[in-house]
Amino acid sequence: ENILRLRQTIRDLFQNIRDRNSGRQASLQEQLIAHLREHYADSSLCTASVSKHFGLTERQVSSMVRSATNRNLNEFVLDLRMVEAAELLRTTRLSITEIARRCGYQADSTFFRVFKKYYEVTATQYRKEQTGQEW
Repeated sequence: ENILRLRQTIRDLFQNIRDRNSGRQASLQEQLIAHLREHYADSSLCTASVSKHFGLTERQVSSMVRSATNRNLNEFVLDLRMVEAAELLRTTRLSITEIARRCGYQADSTFFRVFKKYYEVTATQYRKEQTGQEW
């Protein structure tokens, strides 16, 4: 009987540890996604920099991002950048070059190419279609 109680106590202890680790994992995943949302405009943002920031392996970071978003880190950051770029094009008079910088693109040509691939129109066309203005 003592052995049975000891086994049950050990099982309970391991379950408690698993539950706590699962909670920490969820919290860390939330922090990671919040970090990406906050720093998407950093042109150096990548799996390696995020893994270094959180003290995780690149594989762990990739797994957490995929689990939370169903996208890989680059796809998720691209979505964040493109949504922000579209919002800025619709709601501001900022130049497209300034919008590119604010969305993490150092080279205008990269921003132009990525935007057109994402929205299937140029940034200028998008702005004109959305606002009726070219600015």
